[in-house]
Amino acid sequence: MAVDIRKAALPDVPFLLRLEENFPPSRRFDKAAVTRSVTSPHQDVYIISDLGQEVGSVTVWRHEKTWRVYTIAVASEFRGHDYGRFLMRFVINKAKENAIPRIVLEADAKETRLLQWYESFGFVITGKLKDYYGPKEPGVKMTLVLKEEPD
Repeated sequence: MAVDIRKAALPDVPFLLRLEENFPPSRRFDKAAVTRSVTSPHQDVYIISDLGQEVGSVTVWRHEKTWRVYTIAVASEFRGHDYGRFLMRFVINKAKENAIPRIVLEADAKETRLLQWYESFGFVITGKLKDYYGPKEPGVKMTLVLKEEPD
């Protein structure tokens, strides 16, 4: 494995749009939204590749004391090879390097395997989000505390 993680640029938008096909149609971002993410001063989009082949990405919203994993995806033909794990560890390490106390994300409350995957990094459910993805499609908020802050 020759894994590389780099910041996305505008020429990566077509690949990022292909990754959106991993999500249900009502949860996909269109070209304008993906382009905004890539060019935003408040978001970082990273692409993971192996031997020069793009395999996945993660989008992170950077706030002063909290980073939010907005989306993480691996192309279906590359799943099961820990690329998502590489991406998540990369984000966690970047947050630690920048002294960010916590990382948050939202996830589908019905996706048990996904929730367990996030929990394997230390994320815990910190809130329930009724109808988050649509009627009768609840989500959960999950938080990973990297550094305790004084009250």
